[in-house]
Amino acid sequence: MRDVLLHEGAEDVWLAPHAALELKELRVSYSDVLDGGNAPLEDETDGMTWHTFAGGAVNRLLAAGLELKCGKRWVAGNLSLRCKDVSMTAARDAVRDLPTLDWEHVAASAARAMARGMVSKFQPCLPAAAEDRLLAERLLDLTGTLRLLGTVTIAGVRATSRPVGIRLLDPEMNGALALDLPAPLQPTKVATPKNEIQWIDTPAALRSVVVELGREDVVGLDVETGLDFGTLCLIQISTPTRTYLIDPFAVGDLAPLDLVMSVPRPQKVIHNSKFERRVLAASGIGLDGVFDTLEVSRRVRGKDVMGGHGLAMVPISPALVEAPCRN
Repeated sequence: MRDVLLHEGAEDVWLAPHAALELKELRVSYSDVLDGGNAPLEDETDGMTWHTFAGGAVNRLLAAGLELKCGKRWVAGNLSLRCKDVSMTAARDAVRDLPTLDWEHVAASAARAMARGMVSKFQPCLPAAAEDRLLAERLLDLTGTLRLLGTVTIAGVRATSRPVGIRLLDPEMNGALALDLPAPLQPTKVATPKNEIQWIDTPAALRSVVVELGREDVVGLDVETGLDFGTLCLIQISTPTRTYLIDPFAVGDLAPLDLVMSVPRPQKVIHNSKFERRVLAASGIGLDGVFDTLEVSRRVRGKDVMGGHGLAMVPISPALVEAPCRN
C-alpha cells in the first residue's frame, strides 16, 4: 500500500475515473506523512501514530515492545500503531530502543496476554511454554518485525500541515483492540485418557512397538498431517490397553512399521482409510487388513443418511461391526 501511495504509475490507463480520483486523494492525504522515512511518526492532536504499513501481525508485536519501552498503551492496526498519551520525543526514543529487546520473549509474553481464542485443536493439550510459542507463531510475526526494525528509518511529522483528505481504512484501529477474541469454551470436566499413552520418538522405541503390535488382533489407526495434508506429523496407533503416539520427525526411519501395517493382522480400524493409505504410502508404508468404518457405515446405513458419516455419527452396533469389510 505504501509503495502504491509513493509511486505514481500507469494505473490511470486501467483505473476507473472514480478509483483514480480516490487514489489521488489518498496520495495527497499521505503526502506529508510519507515524505521523510519509511515508517514515520505522526504527531496528531489526539495522539501519536506510527505509520509502519507492516501488517497486523508485525504491528501487534511492535505495540507490545513499545509498551515495554515507554509504559504507554499502543493500539495496533494493519497499517499503523496509535498511542493517545505520549510525546513525540518519548515515542521516537522508544522506537529507536526497540532493537535492544529480546523479541522472542516479547512475542511469547504478548501472545499469552492477548490470546482469548483457540488457534489449534491441540492447544488444550500443550504445556504452557509450547502454547505461548504456538500463539506467538499464529498471532504475531517475529521475522517480519525483526526485518522491519533492521531497515526502518524514523522521521517525525507534525499533523498541523497535513492536507485535508481521506486515509486508508484500518479496521483493527476501530474501537477495542482487535485481539479481544471470543473466550474459548471451558470444559466442565477434564478428560482423562482411558488407555496408557506412550510417546515414541526413537528408532529403538519404534522397533519395540512393532513387536508389541504384532501380537495384537485389532488396532486403531489415525494419522495427523500439516495443513498441506501431505506432511506426516503424527501416527496414532491404539490397542485395547495402550495408545502409541509416534513422532515421525524424531524417529526418522518409519520402515519398521511396514512389517505390521502391510499384513492382514493385526486388523486396522480406520475411519476413511483412503487418507491414511495416501499419507503412509509417501513414507513407504503399505496398509492391509483394514476395517474402514466410513465405508462400512455407507454400506450399512446408506450413502445419503441424515447426519452423514463423520466419525461422531457412526453408531457402534452389531450390524456395523459384523459387516464384511474390504481390504
